[in-house]
Amino acid sequence: MKVNKLDIEYEFEFELIGIVSAAKDYKLAWAINKSIDIELIRDNDHELFLRKKSKTQFAYYSHHTEHTSFRLFKNRSLNNGSAMGYLIPELKQMDYFLVVEGEEILNNSLNLAQQLNNINVVNTALKIATDKLKSKENLLV
Repeated sequence: MKVNKLDIEYEFEFELIGIVSAAKDYKLAWAINKSIDIELIRDNDHELFLRKKSKTQFAYYSHHTEHTSFRLFKNRSLNNGSAMGYLIPELKQMDYFLVVEGEEILNNSLNLAQQLNNINVVNTALKIATDKLKSKENLLV
């Protein structure tokens, strides 16, 4: 019997900023809102099937305008009695990820990382190269 295989390649046209912060997700979202004048709001949890049909959920905030999109993800899964998982396992040291889409923002992503570093609840914010990440598909919503 002949088997056909479907390979799908996604285009990753976004900038990724990794954030290290001990703050709760809602406090970080509020601080980012105040700092860069956006309105990140809590959305339904981002769900992934990481291991053996085990569903894992991650806190997720979003802000969309006509030309830009901001999405904030918590890297560690919400502990619902299941084992802890990571959204991007190769970057366990990051607590959050800010995904930025839009032409205007893409040109200023380094400036955005610097703005995030000026927030008092952020220890470190840095731009991450997405082309080297194995699990970047986990960031697709």
